[in-house]
Amino acid sequence: MKKCQISLEYMLVFGMVFALVVAAFSGTWFYYKESKNANDAEEAVAILANTADTIYALGNGSMTNVVVNLPYNAQVSAGKNEIVFIISETKSSKIYNAYTKGPVMIGILPSRSGRFQISVQKLSNGTVKIGD
Repeated sequence: MKKCQISLEYMLVFGMVFALVVAAFSGTWFYYKESKNANDAEEAVAILANTADTIYALGNGSMTNVVVNLPYNAQVSAGKNEIVFIISETKSSKIYNAYTKGPVMIGILPSRSGRFQISVQKLSNGTVKIGD
């Protein structure tokens, strides 16, 4: 009977320690995920804006492809001379934007996160189109 009691006590102690470790790492994981998402958004908007400026300067019909990490849960839009990423996070939304030298428009971009090759081209009307 004593061996059973000792085994049960060890299992309870191990279970409590395991639960504490899981709780500690889950908080760290959410922080890492949001931090990576923010970094991806900042990098993607900067790369797309710089590429749009280069294509705008090269003239009508210019086109290139650029590889970017699209963040999780991002809404991408473009204004007259601005590219905007809106990231929905756990408690709020964050906006990442970059301005361009010429007008830009967003075509079709992948709807999921990850590393993608995005086309950037200058149309005959002088607008730079990002995406297909």
